[in-house]
Amino acid sequence: MRELRDIVEASMRSECATGLLATVVETSGSTYRRPGARMLVLDDGTTAGSISGGCLEADVIERGRGLSSGECLAVTYDTRSDADLVWGLGLGCNGVVTVLIERVGAGSLDWLAEAFALGKRIACARVLRVNGDLPGMLGSTFVVTSADAGDESVAGEWDTELLDRVRHETRRVFANGVSTTSVIELSSGSATVFIESIQPPMRLVVFGAGQDAVPLVRQAALLGWDVTVADPRLAHATATRFPEAETVLCVRPEHACESIDVDERTAVVVMTHNYAYDLELLRWLVESPAFYIGALGPRVRTERLISEVQAREEMLARLHAPVGLDIGADSPEQIALAIAAEIQAVRAGLPAGFLRDRAGSIHLERNARSALECGEKRRFGWDSKTAEPTGNPKRRSAPHSKALRARVGVVVLAAGGSSRLGTPKQLLEFGGRSLLRHSAETALESRCGPVVVVLGAHADTLRRELDGLDVAIVENRDWREGMGSSIRAGVGQLTSARTDVTAILLTLCDQPLVTADVLKGLVARHTETDAPIVASAYGDTLGVPALFDAALADKLARIEPEHGAKDLIASYGSRVASVHVPAAVVDVDTPGDYARLLASHQLVMPA
Repeated sequence: MRELRDIVEASMRSECATGLLATVVETSGSTYRRPGARMLVLDDGTTAGSISGGCLEADVIERGRGLSSGECLAVTYDTRSDADLVWGLGLGCNGVVTVLIERVGAGSLDWLAEAFALGKRIACARVLRVNGDLPGMLGSTFVVTSADAGDESVAGEWDTELLDRVRHETRRVFANGVSTTSVIELSSGSATVFIESIQPPMRLVVFGAGQDAVPLVRQAALLGWDVTVADPRLAHATATRFPEAETVLCVRPEHACESIDVDERTAVVVMTHNYAYDLELLRWLVESPAFYIGALGPRVRTERLISEVQAREEMLARLHAPVGLDIGADSPEQIALAIAAEIQAVRAGLPAGFLRDRAGSIHLERNARSALECGEKRRFGWDSKTAEPTGNPKRRSAPHSKALRARVGVVVLAAGGSSRLGTPKQLLEFGGRSLLRHSAETALESRCGPVVVVLGAHADTLRRELDGLDVAIVENRDWREGMGSSIRAGVGQLTSARTDVTAILLTLCDQPLVTADVLKGLVARHTETDAPIVASAYGDTLGVPALFDAALADKLARIEPEHGAKDLIASYGSRVASVHVPAAVVDVDTPGDYARLLASHQLVMPA
């Protein structure tokens, strides 16, 4: 996010408004940067951002020299050869990187600048390649700026049928926040489209303007976070003391909620060094939607604060106290590093361990998608023109993905009584469908294998929601005993039907932001690692959706009724592989959960 901010600021600050913008749009294997990485090179020599560790930049600039205003070029660099060093590019990442190079002019980045200024998330689709009888539309852009149907903009030449398909896919990316590169097949040809989700900068609110807050604010600003500092002491809460902060407020803790907006993209660190202030703030913050709440102080003080806050367990799960990772931090600068690193880990849904101890590749989510996208439907990166050195005519064909041969039984757990909601959550409307039908259609869309839906409470009413869907319905009459009874019922249905599944994937009906791509990613991760369990990483936990090797079917069938899948996941410890699934943190258990879900997508509560 800091990179995007730097690029926007560089384009606005420079008197030269023209230059080259390079964007990483597709990767496979081991690569230094991920899709969405950008580099801006203005004609006056101003640069911002990067697309690699320094090995691609010069070649990209050279290739872009001949582009006219508005023109673009997609170039694929295959770095998997041991002979890379003889090219002169020095590529040693052992992966495939596709870069979109475009000539930009005045106003070309206004859409990014506006998104940052308004703090809005957006989704942007770019045409990278066309085949068949489609008109030349390379570089054409479609941008979605809100969930409202009219909030979109179109630039370039578009085929009507393609635009309709891209509009649907872009709105899906806007909703789930997961960027993708897709080959869209049409009656007149096909088009490769990169659809990117761009999130606004993360917000950090620091309560306390002491000397130890200064390096934390500096570190956060370096990461591109929007920082607000609040303190009741006028002499401390000054812009001069915190020049990197976006906002500095002099406000008492009891009035903080009136002056500071805390939402789902906000992390908060409480470091006032005043017990009464900390208590006042934490009582408000644990009820807020902040995804991270950190409190500075020793463990004994922390435990006393927690006992007085009297928040529900699910609220306290977001509280990190004492704050920071255990890295032996002592000085204010080291403590700032420990806090910033913990916030980043929580935001990424990762446990913050040593990379050397992680099973499999570093970028889990990216490589899980790549394993699926190398098949016939996702062939971009292998059948496009590859940039290779003169005298090296080698071509690589698309590897056959084992992930596409996997047959995975999906069990949708939808038997609960929705006691905290007061009405069947399965019937709540989201995106024009009930949560139950949405989860079943998502499972079918993943094309993993047979789908079993487990019903319990309100089963007779809920069956109608599944009319016309190719799913097996099993009724769990013991649903009141707990989720374990539903897992046993779903797995029993799969095994009794003698399906030839290689694994069993458990998913929930009340996680509406989980998509078919998420389920495919779990399958791909299982294929890549051969791990017995692949779980979703979100918040600071590993949970459902989760995939279990077929060899564990007996253990799933013997889960105690009052237990869920997390106990089995935990029992396998380091043998569990994971995929970062931030969307899984959103579930619907209470009326407040449902209201926040609709508000986050700018939807209206059904009458």
